[in-house]
Amino acid sequence: MIRLILLIVVVFFLFTFSYMNQEERVSLHFIGGGPTPPVAVYLIVIGSFFVGILFAALMTFPGWLKMKLQRRKLAKRIEALEADLDHLRSEALKVSTPRYPSLSTDLEDSQDDAMGEG
Repeated sequence: MIRLILLIVVVFFLFTFSYMNQEERVSLHFIGGGPTPPVAVYLIVIGSFFVGILFAALMTFPGWLKMKLQRRKLAKRIEALEADLDHLRSEALKVSTPRYPSLSTDLEDSQDDAMGEG
């Protein structure tokens, strides 16, 4: 919602600026070339704004791509570690749970009682 409001404000100022500067004309002088025909100031400002947005997007793209690839790599590693953890948990349950219940202490006590010892 904040981005939408910010976008509306920026567009409002761009249109206001272009409306107020329709008559102002400027010729640009580039290195190694002659002057350009006169161009409206608002076209130069709006063009510079969009060139800046394009340049910023191109500068952030490699970092964004690197982070996305790293996130995918880490997600795969997490899945592998979780599978390994599940396997280890199932192995631990198999080892800690005896197959046959131990009745040796109960049997020894009953044999001792039967023999009269105890």
